[in-house]
Amino acid sequence: MIQCAASINSSNENDVLRQEKTQAAGMGVCFLITDIDTSTGGVQSISLRLMNELNKRGAKTFVCARNYLNRQTDEQINETRIYRAPTFRRFPTVLNSASYLFYGLLWLIRHRKQYDVIHCQQIFAPAMLGLLARKILRKPVLIGVHRSGDLGEVADLRKAPFRSLRLRQVRNADCWTVLSEEMREELESVGIAPEKIKFVPNSVVIPSEVAYAPGVKNVYRAKLDLPYEKIVVFSGRLSAEKNLDVLVKSWAKVYQQNPQAHLLILGKGGGFPDVESEVKALCSELGLDKTIHFLGFKSNPIEYLLAADVFVLPTSTEGMSVALIEAMAAGSAIITTDISANQYLCQNEANSLLVAPGDVDRLAESLTRILNEPNLLEQLGRAAREKACQDLSVEVMTNRYLSLYLNLVEEFKDSPVK
Repeated sequence: MIQCAASINSSNENDVLRQEKTQAAGMGVCFLITDIDTSTGGVQSISLRLMNELNKRGAKTFVCARNYLNRQTDEQINETRIYRAPTFRRFPTVLNSASYLFYGLLWLIRHRKQYDVIHCQQIFAPAMLGLLARKILRKPVLIGVHRSGDLGEVADLRKAPFRSLRLRQVRNADCWTVLSEEMREELESVGIAPEKIKFVPNSVVIPSEVAYAPGVKNVYRAKLDLPYEKIVVFSGRLSAEKNLDVLVKSWAKVYQQNPQAHLLILGKGGGFPDVESEVKALCSELGLDKTIHFLGFKSNPIEYLLAADVFVLPTSTEGMSVALIEAMAAGSAIITTDISANQYLCQNEANSLLVAPGDVDRLAESLTRILNEPNLLEQLGRAAREKACQDLSVEVMTNRYLSLYLNLVEEFKDSPVK
């Protein structure tokens, strides 16, 4: 069992915990998020981790979401109260947006005395609802951005109906959080004041075990019934921006030199263009059905990472990949793409190998190299784990958000509402 040094070297840990609980006690945070129930989304998992940690510290948390899965309208899950606004599957998106704004606002007004800060996850409906509530209820609003680039939220905002009105409204938010410099630049390009933008990386629950420790891989391979000599794992949505076709074409080259290697693909099609059927067809076309395994969504991806030799993410665009952070926390050897969203997390040849998006040959070369260099596997895994422990734990992320919440509440008391 290998723990993070930060968690075992602090002699004042109990004092820190007491201070954090004192800061959070009585604080109420209401999260506005389009979908809290889908199990595959990074926004959902990060939000749930943050809420759980806030609850541990004595804060009260609430969620106002859309009821996509026909669940209870108003329920308590663990220590978080969740309200779900009605959705209408047979009607246009605009009606669902109107429903979320109307029913969500009523709920926010009714429970206005129970929360102090509104935390909107993503720019569109959650931000519009939060900013409307800000005007009426005088509550500070924080907006978290989770996607950048051509598929990002700012790009979508520039193309949205009533974009001029939307842009004027979002500039009134009190604080923004981003996951990369690219996101910061995109927000500034639409008139968001630089001093309002804060960098808060995503987080992961740090496992006690690591993939590079002696015997760990064998234990988890036996547990998961994975009788393979070498294992590479991809985890995430099976959607176009993940470049899974590039991965499959690369794997055809890897397999020629490593016939004992197997690629496990964890996940299913998501909200972006779903390419699951196309990727499976490509595997069959290239004769790779026996070496590439589609395992579907798994609620325990960390166990697969602990069983694997390598984690691969050939993505063309990200916010900050939760799957990548999970791989770092597990001490996996990582191959991913040299894109802006990954540059904060990954340093080539230090804690990962980076390749250009879409480069089939370079990806195949990197996979082949890493599978045949045990020392490199351990070197990269150790460095990735160290980065996760220092900067990507749930506790660190919660400290950052809690500090922002407390500052917003204090600053908002005497500020005019625009």
